[in-house]
Amino acid sequence: MNNDIENSAQDRLDLYIRAVNLFNKGYSHPQIVKALNEDNINQTFLISIVDKAMKESWNKLYASAIRLFALNWRRDEIILELSKKENDNGVLEILVDDLYNRKIDYIDELSNAERKRNNILKWIRYSFYIIVIVMLFNRKDLTFFNYGSALLIMAAVFILLSFFYAVKLNKNYKRVIDFERLKSQVINMSRLKILFNHKKEKVLNVYCTAGYPNLNSTMEVIHALAANGADLIELGMPYSDPLADGETIQESSAVALQNGMTIQVLFDQLKQLRTDNNSDKINAVPVILMGYLNPILQYGFERFCSTAASLGVDGLILPDLPEHEFEQEYGAIIKKYGLDFIFLVTPETSDDRIRVLDKLSSGFLYAVSSSATTGSDKDFDAVELYLKKLQDMNLTNPVLVGFGIKDKHTFESACKYANGAIIGTAYIKALAKNENNIAIETKQFLKTILD
Repeated sequence: MNNDIENSAQDRLDLYIRAVNLFNKGYSHPQIVKALNEDNINQTFLISIVDKAMKESWNKLYASAIRLFALNWRRDEIILELSKKENDNGVLEILVDDLYNRKIDYIDELSNAERKRNNILKWIRYSFYIIVIVMLFNRKDLTFFNYGSALLIMAAVFILLSFFYAVKLNKNYKRVIDFERLKSQVINMSRLKILFNHKKEKVLNVYCTAGYPNLNSTMEVIHALAANGADLIELGMPYSDPLADGETIQESSAVALQNGMTIQVLFDQLKQLRTDNNSDKINAVPVILMGYLNPILQYGFERFCSTAASLGVDGLILPDLPEHEFEQEYGAIIKKYGLDFIFLVTPETSDDRIRVLDKLSSGFLYAVSSSATTGSDKDFDAVELYLKKLQDMNLTNPVLVGFGIKDKHTFESACKYANGAIIGTAYIKALAKNENNIAIETKQFLKTILD
């Protein structure tokens, strides 16, 4: 027996980690014990370590599977995602199937228990009606006991059964409610939050104009961006008088409008955004809409937010929505439908106002690299000083830098002091080179940024 391992905290931890790794590779309990028994460790001690490792590893995997299940990932997608962390597929299949079966069983048990309880309560009610009738007809000679005793016994049985099923119902109801509460918490975590929890740096947000280069290019562009490394997609809603957009994006908006793009057309296209036919990358990538307030007001602000949320849009950027109007009127509507809202700050924004806008924002804070329009060339030495200031402020939201990010150098420079950057004008120019082959142009463009 090797007592040194039992007495050393570090050795016990190492043994535990080895057990976890073997479990993740698909080893069974006896196989793990056998593999770790090379130093003649006390069997009882070794088995206790393996038991703990397997139980905790299973619980962590189960929690991860629940989170993905709550986001409506399919069975095979959950297994594929968890297998990336070197977990054995056989173990994952058992776990995910167990998750689905438990959920189905709980709901079935709840439904059955409710149905049985309702039936029992109905028969109890009928029994008492019969008892009352018998008592009325036999009140003179008190022969109620001759006829009613059986009914009383029946009623007692019904009451006991009702109590039994009520207990069972409450137990299953609590299990379902606990599951649904966890599911609700995960669903309420936006894709943006999940993204920034998973990736803290070099987050790439790519802007594209809906309906450009062709009216029906929107979903093709989204698919191409998601497939080739974009972490986040900012979809511009074309407008005839864009305040913050440079010449290239203004031209793309004009083309999209000429193509017939409207908010309603965009929403019709986005019905294909979150579907079972899409890959897990497309269903998981956050999509935010960037536009201006006037056309949204014409469409109906609450109607707009409701429709966007129902289609799987994750957030909004509206540069001309003042913060006081957001606080007084529009913010509550946006929050009601679970959308994130991103405010913009510039080098000229005061520290106090930056903190206010950071507090009002959710998802991330858009750090405009200068007060110029999009696409302008920037002095990145001055931009870095500004971003360093934002970093030192320890803001609540992640920070993404936009305006003037056009290639690998400017992207990496922006990411030194921020969580990521936004590229728009350069991508629009890339699409203009070959309007009929969006997939290839997108792949080549993103490769120059990320490789």
